[in-house]
Amino acid sequence: MTYQEMHNHESSVEQKIRRKVREINDHVYAGKPCYWDRAEKRYRVFRARLSKGKFQIMPLAGQKWLEASIDDQFEFYR
Repeated sequence: MTYQEMHNHESSVEQKIRRKVREINDHVYAGKPCYWDRAEKRYRVFRARLSKGKFQIMPLAGQKWLEASIDDQFEFYR
């Protein structure tokens, strides 16, 4: 794999994360609940971010950012 191919792959993964972060934050900022299922726990999402290439979620009842995956299950309610 060339440097260009690796760079394009990383870029597309980062773009997917940015889109997911924007989708989650837009939903939450509109006052609608969003839930995140992680390791047999269910969190209500307060905010999402991309920090240093990592997808992170701040739960409503939490005080620290938790690592998330782009493949994690998120539920959006109206």
